[in-house]
Amino acid sequence: MTQDRSPRTDDAASDDAATAEPDSVPDAFTDLSVLRERDVPFHVETETADRGAVAELATHDDMAVVGIQDEDGRALLRKATADCAWKLPVETVAANDDYAAAARRALAATGVAGTLDAVEGVWGIDLVTPDGEATASRRFVVFRAEPEPTAAEPLRIASGEATVFDADWFAALPAAASALPGTDLFID
Repeated sequence: MTQDRSPRTDDAASDDAATAEPDSVPDAFTDLSVLRERDVPFHVETETADRGAVAELATHDDMAVVGIQDEDGRALLRKATADCAWKLPVETVAANDDYAAAARRALAATGVAGTLDAVEGVWGIDLVTPDGEATASRRFVVFRAEPEPTAAEPLRIASGEATVFDADWFAALPAAASALPGTDLFID
């Protein structure tokens, strides 16, 4: 059983990477090699695990994580439900889905208008069984976004197009928050 979704392939996205500035965010990409071509840092750990852990990881999609700070340096965090932990805006990215579109959806769900400015890095885990016959991977692509000047206040309770329960600006990570990979780039 091999389940490795990275790198993904998409010729149109690769063409976009060849002509874009290194710090810009591709309009669309499903292939993480586009980010390697732009010298985006990759932080991937490989671990040996039993077949059950490899199979479990294979059921999880990649994630697009968005870090956005207001003019006071506070980071936007959100809760998807009343019971969910505070975390950076995040959206799942299934195989062959567009990472940039997922990041835009994650940001839009908070009710804060903003623009993706950069890809800060890719964090990931690769699991392999001791015999090497089964592998699985998961990646977290971390984007930086800039809020629009009129985007000072996020939604307090979801309404309209927004799909989060609550969102707010934080100067420090609250107790019981979930620190997704890359969180430390935006908040302590």
